[in-house]
Amino acid sequence: MDKREFLKRSGALVAGGVLSPLLSGQENNAIRKNWAGNYQYSADRLDLPKSVEDVQQLVKHHSKLKALGSRHSFNSIADTIGDQVSLE
Repeated sequence: MDKREFLKRSGALVAGGVLSPLLSGQENNAIRKNWAGNYQYSADRLDLPKSVEDVQQLVKHHSKLKALGSRHSFNSIADTIGDQVSLE
């Protein structure tokens, strides 16, 4: 396999692994870390809403919900024992 073919295949493999949770609407059972990789979130579930209406429904139906932004925090401020909702 030449270098170009290797890069195409490995790029497709990595992109598939990154995009598949985003397409499902939820990211469960996946290890979620901050951007630096030094903090691991302990929330059981991360919801990935696709519209404002989805966010409204999540807020309405969850008693404990915390927003997860760009994951640039070095501490547990965005972590929760409830569910997280992504702002991406």
